[in-house]
Amino acid sequence: MKVVFWQQTVSPHMAGLADALAARGHDVAYVSGVELSEARLAQGWIAPSVDRAKLVILGRDEALENILVESSDAIHIVEGLRGNGIVGNVSERLQEGGARLAVIMETVNDRGWKGALRRVGYSWLARKIRGRAETILAIGDRTSDWLVARGFPETIVHPFAYFLPEADDFTADRAADRRFRVGFVGQLIERKRVDLLIDASSALDVDVDIVGAGSLKARLEDRAAASDHIRLLGKRPMDQVRTIIAEFDVLVLPSEHDGWGAVVSEALLAGTRVIVSDACGSCVAARHDEGSAVFPAGDLAALRAAIKASKAQGKVDAKERAARASRSRYLGAMAGAARLEAILQGAIPHDFPLTKAVP
Repeated sequence: MKVVFWQQTVSPHMAGLADALAARGHDVAYVSGVELSEARLAQGWIAPSVDRAKLVILGRDEALENILVESSDAIHIVEGLRGNGIVGNVSERLQEGGARLAVIMETVNDRGWKGALRRVGYSWLARKIRGRAETILAIGDRTSDWLVARGFPETIVHPFAYFLPEADDFTADRAADRRFRVGFVGQLIERKRVDLLIDASSALDVDVDIVGAGSLKARLEDRAAASDHIRLLGKRPMDQVRTIIAEFDVLVLPSEHDGWGAVVSEALLAGTRVIVSDACGSCVAARHDEGSAVFPAGDLAALRAAIKASKAQGKVDAKERAARASRSRYLGAMAGAARLEAILQGAIPHDFPLTKAVP
């Protein structure tokens, strides 16, 4: 099977999947507009390695026309249904040329008047793309049902996720001689609701470690300075983040919206519990994990209760960490590649559960 991934920037959320698919014996190319965007660099991202798939940076390695000609017999997986710069242009070209097309997209923010406009817009897109895309890879909780409600054919919409390279061995017992540790990893911006996490964890006798950078950094520094349980660890390279996450007892993602929230996959693969708002696509993974929890977005009391309940379970020891990492392997890149292969070959039905391993 010949597969081409089209993305705006080389993403660690997708590069591992492309490599794993190539490791299964397929001819895989990963085509990107840039190696890494300025915004991602500012967040501490590093360009992920792409070892088995062929990595192509448009304008640097090869021209778009050459790639389209050479990949006319491939299945093309494009990022998103709307604009997306070069990916939008490619998608239009592929549709016009009758290429085999699959679309990968995250949970759509359906709230407020903007959500109403998005519902109208995606209903129009459903009519436009009908008969042109053979597969929609729907990342996140409720995304499949949301797309079907907009008019996308149910039989082509498959639940999907961000599948990450499998974790190192983090099963050493880190629970002794420390307080219960709560963690956050991500951008320090309004949408992520780090303030809600700080408020919810106050007076619970827990340590809170916050990793990331963003526009709220100064405000959060002031709050941390007034507390003895909050540490701002700043921006960290991505290759250090999973090790940090493996030091947490629970990772909290309290966002008012996240299409998925890849740190949740990172945490579960490292054996760390998660608490996720129901406005995050990855809440489907949190619901599936014993010991993890989902709370209503913006609900301070519910988040505080979830942290308190996690603390009552005790710190995560080596046995619990190993068990969680093992049962979360369905979020790993190799499992994701097996799922993608089965979807593209028509070997599993459209409603095959995300949390079930592909046979």
